[in-house]
Amino acid sequence: MKRGVVFVPGNSFFTNGEGSQHIRMNFTNAEFPNIEKGVKIMAEEMIKTVQEIVV
Repeated sequence: MKRGVVFVPGNSFFTNGEGSQHIRMNFTNAEFPNIEKGVKIMAEEMIKTVQEIVV
């Protein structure tokens, strides 16, 4: 949330325990520029996380 974006782990939306490799983003009430900005922030944060894991 520190960058204004929140996601929910995907397994919260699977009744069979699956979904750990998924996320859910809600953007139904957002204008397109805000959606675009949010997706960009999520991508940047995911890249940083992967780089931290790999290094």
